[in-house]
Amino acid sequence: MIEFYCKNCGWKISLPEIHSGKKYKCPKCKNEVIVPDLKETDSKQNVSRDIEVDARYSSYDLTLLDVPGINEAQSKELDEISESFIESTSRIPEASKEYEDTSVTERKCPWPVDIFLYPVCKPGLTIIGIVISIRWSFKLLVLLLGAVAMVFSPMIVFFGFVFGINIIVRIILVFYYFWYFCECIRDSAEGRVRAPETLSRTPGLGEMCWLFIRTLITLVIFSAPVFAYYQYIDQVDTTFWVLLAIAVFLLPMSFLASVTFDSFICINPVFLMASVFKTFFIYCLVAVLFSLLIFLIALIWLCNLKLDSLAIEFICYCVVLYLLLIIAHLFGRFLYRYKERLGWDF
Repeated sequence: MIEFYCKNCGWKISLPEIHSGKKYKCPKCKNEVIVPDLKETDSKQNVSRDIEVDARYSSYDLTLLDVPGINEAQSKELDEISESFIESTSRIPEASKEYEDTSVTERKCPWPVDIFLYPVCKPGLTIIGIVISIRWSFKLLVLLLGAVAMVFSPMIVFFGFVFGINIIVRIILVFYYFWYFCECIRDSAEGRVRAPETLSRTPGLGEMCWLFIRTLITLVIFSAPVFAYYQYIDQVDTTFWVLLAIAVFLLPMSFLASVTFDSFICINPVFLMASVFKTFFIYCLVAVLFSLLIFLIALIWLCNLKLDSLAIEFICYCVVLYLLLIIAHLFGRFLYRYKERLGWDF
């Protein structure tokens, strides 16, 4: 095995020797690093051995060249410098270990309770707070400008401009929170039990947009047979409910494959069915919990629409964001516990 540390984040990486000298994506910061080449390290060790052998004859070389020898004070000073250098370099692995230990991997409460505490940490609450503050700052600003524009008509132009920016900001926030949702799945799949810190490695808008669009395409493909059958028959019968049940049942596994492999293998029915049968009973439980949480989110949003209150809407918005991270953690823990049975290459 080759053990080395990521130059970008300090994460310790262990890989088989067949990856020697190749590029590899760090599982923590997602940046590409070059795996140390075993041939180069061996050659460096050989060179260092040659230097040690030549050092035995260094005193003779100094006398032949008439170079003055090193006195006792200078040798002590060199020894102190070398010791300080060795001490400073030995702290590098310790620092990286401290960095690794900052992520929580052990539960402090029983797992049925601790799952619902997944977002209760500084990174998770920070992301939720940022999304809520930006979303509601623009919402209140639009409401204020709308009220002013009703009294002072020239403000309609400025109101339209701010309203357009508000729509764009909403779309970007959806892309960003969905990307963070997927990051929570990946982070939980590595064994962590609290929401990750991602502010230092936020991707570009294009990457977030493509991730959202790819997932949306997957959802459309799974929903297409149901809608096509309904349009053709124009009624709800047993076949309709069977098609809907199959789509809902396979959707979580398809979404997990989309997040894990970053490709359209998530719409391969053979791959999905094989993965489902490998973890059938546990996957059924995950699918039921996923359906219940989605139903709860839909119920909360329906209550928000009926009550039509800013305070209720704010509370519902916070609860929905919180529940989405719990769903992400549920998916990630499923991958973490059964990755060997699934046979997926994370």
